[in-house]
Amino acid sequence: MSTISQRIPNLLLGVSQQPDKLKFPGQVREASNVFPDYALGLLKRPGGKFEAELYDAEARGRWFPILRDANEKYVCQYDNTDGQFRIWSLIDGKPRAVDMGTTAATGQPSACNITNLKSDLDTYNTAQSTTDTELSDLHTAQSDFQKANDGQTKTKVNLFDVDVTYKNGYYEETLKSGVLERIDNGQRIVKDDSLTGNAKNVAVVAKGGTMPTGYVLGNNRTDDYPWFKRDGYRVYEVEKDVAATHTSGQLTTATTAMGTAQTAYNTAVTDEGTKKGLYDAEVTACAIGAANIPSGAYLKDADPEDIEILTINDYTFVLNKNKTTAMKSTTSAAQPNEAFVVIRTVAYNADYKVTVNSTVNTHSTPDTVSGATTDAGTIAAALATAINSMSGITAVQVGPGIYISSNSAFTISTSGSSSEEGLFAFQEKINLASRLPNQCENGYIVRVTNSDDVNADDVYVEFKTSNGAARGVGVWEETIGPGLKFEIDETTMPHQLVRQANGVFKYEPVDWTDRLVGDNDTNPIPSFIGKKINNMFFYRNRLGLLSNEAVIMSRAGDYFNFFANSSQVVAADDPIDLQATSVRPVSLNYTLSTSVGLIVFGPNEQFILSTDADVLSPTTTKINTISTFECDPSVDAVAVGTAQAFISKSNLYSKLFVMLNIQKEAAASIDEATQNVPEYVPSDIDTMVSSPAMSIISLGKAGSDTVYQHRFFIQGDTRVQTWYKWKLLETCGCSF
Repeated sequence: MSTISQRIPNLLLGVSQQPDKLKFPGQVREASNVFPDYALGLLKRPGGKFEAELYDAEARGRWFPILRDANEKYVCQYDNTDGQFRIWSLIDGKPRAVDMGTTAATGQPSACNITNLKSDLDTYNTAQSTTDTELSDLHTAQSDFQKANDGQTKTKVNLFDVDVTYKNGYYEETLKSGVLERIDNGQRIVKDDSLTGNAKNVAVVAKGGTMPTGYVLGNNRTDDYPWFKRDGYRVYEVEKDVAATHTSGQLTTATTAMGTAQTAYNTAVTDEGTKKGLYDAEVTACAIGAANIPSGAYLKDADPEDIEILTINDYTFVLNKNKTTAMKSTTSAAQPNEAFVVIRTVAYNADYKVTVNSTVNTHSTPDTVSGATTDAGTIAAALATAINSMSGITAVQVGPGIYISSNSAFTISTSGSSSEEGLFAFQEKINLASRLPNQCENGYIVRVTNSDDVNADDVYVEFKTSNGAARGVGVWEETIGPGLKFEIDETTMPHQLVRQANGVFKYEPVDWTDRLVGDNDTNPIPSFIGKKINNMFFYRNRLGLLSNEAVIMSRAGDYFNFFANSSQVVAADDPIDLQATSVRPVSLNYTLSTSVGLIVFGPNEQFILSTDADVLSPTTTKINTISTFECDPSVDAVAVGTAQAFISKSNLYSKLFVMLNIQKEAAASIDEATQNVPEYVPSDIDTMVSSPAMSIISLGKAGSDTVYQHRFFIQGDTRVQTWYKWKLLETCGCSF
């Protein structure tokens, strides 16, 4: 077999599963616990650092981070076994208090006192900090004692140090400490920085002479440094006497200080144990337990993979993907049995007739002005008196009009004015807003139909008196139609985990805004109602939800409002509710924000939601297909600088795809990053995170000790990529 010589400049190309003869120089069969740096070469991976043991933590449930800023960083767990959130600071590892809400909502016991829990936790955390401080002081005292104790007697040390340099391209060895002995005449040169007899810190000893006081010739090291022998020297270690460095008084002082530190530490440990016992009691009092989780709790029976987390500023939203959303059963007030008669024209020698349930009520005006003066108010008062004489009917004069009500339905019609608009009545609807009176019963609701053929232009208005009086002058304001569901059931919607001013995290439902105007045609219920929500996201100052094939976004700047403020016009900040369409069934799973739009990932197709206008609005938003790759629904895509990465799985292995050059109207460029390692990343990974600054994509599985990493470097059109893996000392619980 012939020998092959090959120059490999580095090993930065990482793992390749191609046959050896097809590998590029720099590719390897395996790379474990390494870190490829394109400037420094292949390095050892950074080491881990133990921060703290997490109080009351269990290796189960859904783990997630809350990364608000440099001073607000937490690692969190939802334990689906006992229905409890637990939170620890990433800075000091200490627990934080969590208020799980009411007994009815989450099962948190009524005996749980959050104030006492927080107080005892603060005391316990302070005790831990005190113990840490006392332990540090004890270690310092023990170190001082050890130095004082070791320094009580004279000691011996071996000195030998050689400096190797390359001067002008030549290799040189220089003895810094030790003994040089000339081979030709036996002269010895003792080198040590503490020799102060001359500027070079050396002592010269003739052959057979006595070594300097406190120095003894040590082991011969000439064979280890042949360059000295070439120059005519032998080299030796030198054994040096070191005088006692500490007095007995210093030892006594150090012993006393160590005893004091030990006592202080023991006291701190005892106090910490006492404080922990008090906090443990409060934790037990607030424990929920599997048996006490209410059947209607939002996260009841949610598996870890059903729970999605989204943090926006101070709010962390918790989504149960297995929960079907709903509206509350309560409805807006039903349309009462009422009518309003409007008198706009006063005519003499006229019979003003209001017919209620076939009963005609008439008021006749004088023949001429000389007969008597009259006005609309007089006519209304007379007709109201007549109508009030009917059984079950109540009439009240309101300026130049009459408000009529009854406990049962009734019919009404008018006649007798000199013009159609001079006298008319309306009940639950009217055809033109201009016909509405400026005086009416407070709270009267009417539907302005505008067009009888189209319901989309209908608008409901309610009369509001200017001074809150029962009736009189006022204005008509837009309102919701009668008998309609208007409240989103917050118990079926994502909840929030919010850090309060006192440091307590509170888990509670979100106060979603009610539908205040319109009806099911002009201001419909959001399309996610009655369905499960797959994902939450934040884009262009809107809170967004994915449900089946729909993308639903809140009003701009009003994150908890999914209804329009007016049914008359479509405003730019109104909610957006779009559907992604395809020849295949669509179910949208997660999103990524880019400079050109929002990428929306489905299991077999990827879309981009964008707008050609400056403002993202209901009328300008569009959604188009940009690729048709299989995409795993359980592992969220990640952004890596200007690229986006997603996973596709087979039965045994996972593929990593990287999206580049995203455009609104054209297909994206997609590169498979696992082409040369098709059987490297297993199919059971459940986490993918990225570091855009380091151009790293990391893939792992909760409960596994192996992390697979992909690092790349782009320069112009050239893309260099590396695959490698890290074996951790412990299993991974949460990656971020």
